[in-house]
Formats: sequence, structure tokens, C-alpha cells
Amino acid sequence: MPRTTEVAQSKLEKLVGKLKAYVKEHKARPFQPRPKGSKLRVFSDCAGISAETIALTLLGLKQFFTIVGGSEIDEVKRCLIGVVHETCRTSCKSESFATDIFQRDPKDSPGADIYLAGFPCPAFSKMGRRFGLRDSKKRGIPLVAGLRYIAYHKPPVVLLEQVTGFLEKKHWLAQKMLRKTFAACGYTVRAKVLQTCDHGLPQSRPRLWVVALRNPIAEFRFPKALGKCPPIESILDVGKVGDEVLDLSKFGPSTATEKLRTGYWILDVASSARFTSIPKHRVSPCLTRSRCKARGYYVPRLARRLSVEEFSQLQGIPVSICRNMVRKLLAEHANDKRFTQARCENEVAAAFGDGMSLNVLQRVLSRALAASGLWPSQVTRTDFWASPTAFKDVDHTFQGEAAK
Repeated sequence: MPRTTEVAQSKLEKLVGKLKAYVKEHKARPFQPRPKGSKLRVFSDCAGISAETIALTLLGLKQFFTIVGGSEIDEVKRCLIGVVHETCRTSCKSESFATDIFQRDPKDSPGADIYLAGFPCPAFSKMGRRFGLRDSKKRGIPLVAGLRYIAYHKPPVVLLEQVTGFLEKKHWLAQKMLRKTFAACGYTVRAKVLQTCDHGLPQSRPRLWVVALRNPIAEFRFPKALGKCPPIESILDVGKVGDEVLDLSKFGPSTATEKLRTGYWILDVASSARFTSIPKHRVSPCLTRSRCKARGYYVPRLARRLSVEEFSQLQGIPVSICRNMVRKLLAEHANDKRFTQARCENEVAAAFGDGMSLNVLQRVLSRALAASGLWPSQVTRTDFWASPTAFKDVDHTFQGEAAK
């Protein structure tokens, strides 16, 4: 009998076999280009909060793209996606946005020029049981549905983000599926682990980024690390001091914990003993959905937990969007007393915790569009996060671009 936490091997082999046959059937199908002069079509699976919409807006491309579809099963996130589209004033064909990626037939979905996906990470994360494609909660196999879409529509630009645990040898089958599908469909593929704190925001968040281009006009290269990272206190509201004094003995001897109370450090106080440690550098630990929702990140010097707005800034999300999200959830559940201000803030924080870091997404996406020849000639391409004050300017810049 198979373990209850794993998908039976026979079912997995059947799933992989179907994908292989599907790719073979459609690999010769030509890409259907958009009408000349029309906007870039963006399709996003497991869309989260639609970080790509914010990234493209910040890149100055608001007038040049439209969201044609995607998927997101989480009801709260679907509400937050609407907030992002409304705040960015971007168009979205909501009827093409599926709730369940497994119920979608690629033939009934619109084609796209840009395909993005941040597939669920728990099945591959080193913090979980790492069953990968065999995860019984189906958190590993959305990858298969995404590859079916890619094989059928062949978008010129594909950008995937995943935890680094995906690279482990035990996930060789998922890696093979990815590699074989891209090869059969004529993609040039580049992959690299990028750290959020190397690209303009003080958060330790290593993620695997996969960029696949079909018929690129230039070589794609991942952005280089920026060098110096902004100090953590530039993100924190240092004027806001609480009164929650925690016992930090599990982080080490008193000499070590005293250092934590004098400098600006962010601690993952909700972690198990296995993951309890003092950060090597003064950057935030990697934000996760569960920790953010439980407000499990603590600043000893300020004697308080991180706020939802600080979570927002650590991911590069404009604070104005964060505030709009909280207001929207409160309004949507005005008649439900369970949805207090605190709960709505926690739900938004959780969405930030398992999303893409906007700074890395923006830098990678900009280079992918340029290498594929999709960057609009009317817009000057700049590296926003290369500026030493980018983390301070993101809200002002976003509001200016969204208003155009």
C-alpha cells in the first residue's frame, strides 16, 4: 500500500506519460503571434498577488501589456489580485483566469507572449517533507499543468520561480520533465539561484529562477549582484517601539542575545529548533507564508513583531498596494466579525510570504524581454533596483507609473 502522504508510483507514471504524449502531439504546433500593434499578452499560473503586474508597471510598460489569463486557487489571493489590477489600472480578462489549474484545458486558454509561474513550493521545500511530484496534496504537480500550457501555446518568454530544494537529486523526475519539454518545444533555457538581498532588498531569500526563451534575438544573462545591500533599518519603522520582550535564549548564550537587542536584527521566533539560528548578516530571514500569517518575525531592539507594511517592503511591494489590500479585505468581509483589522493584515502578510520578490522579478523580466525582442522600442530600459535609493523610491515611482 502506498503511504498516505505520497501519490502512488503508478499514478505518477501515468501522469508523466500523458505529459510526454501531449508534448509530442503539440510540439510542432506554431506559436500564434498577437496582432501587430496590440499589447503584450501575459499569462500567470499560481499567480499569487500578480507580482508581474506590479513589476511591469514599475518598468514603465503599463500601456504595453494586458493580463489575458492564468490561475490562482486561493480565494484571498484572487481578491488581492483584483486590488493589484485596480491599483495599477491595468486590463485583465478575468473570464480567462481559472481557479483550478487542473481543470483547465490549454486549448481553451488564450495564448500569451509572456508566461510566468510561481508553482507551490511546499512539495520541494527543504522545510517540508519534500515529496515533490508525489505530494498527495497535489502541490507538486501544478508544474505538469504549466508545462502542458507551454507545450501547446509556446510563449516566447517563460519565467518560473521555485525554491532551491527543487534542485535536489530526489526531484530528478520533475527536473527531467522541465528539461525535456523545453527542449522539445525549441526553447533556450537558463537557470540560476538568485538571492533577494543581492538585488536591493535586505531579505535572505534564495530562489531558483528559470528563464526559457523561444527564438531570442540576443543572449539572455541573469542580472549581477548589486553588491551592497540596504541596511535593515531602512525598511523598519524604527520609531515604532513595542513592549513585547521575548526570551531569546534559544538563539544562543546571553552574550549573543545581547547583541541582538542592541542592533537591528529580525529573528524567526516561530521556527522549530532545527531552523533556529542567528542570521549571519543583518538581513531578514526568508519570509514564508505560515510565519508571516502568524507574525513570527521579531525585532528585539524594537520589542515587537514585523508589521504587514514591513513585510510588503521586504518583498519590494509598494506600501500603497499593501494598504489597499487590507482595506479591500475589510470591505469584502464587512459583515463577518471574524475578519478584524489584524486578521486582514495577517492574510495579506501571508500572501507576501509565499510570493516572488519584486526586485528580482523585475530585474530578470526586464532582461528576458530585451533578449526576446519584446521590449517596446518606445520605452527606455533602466535598471530601477541598481539605484542605492530604490527601496525608498519604489512607492513614489510606482504611483507615478500607475497614474500614466
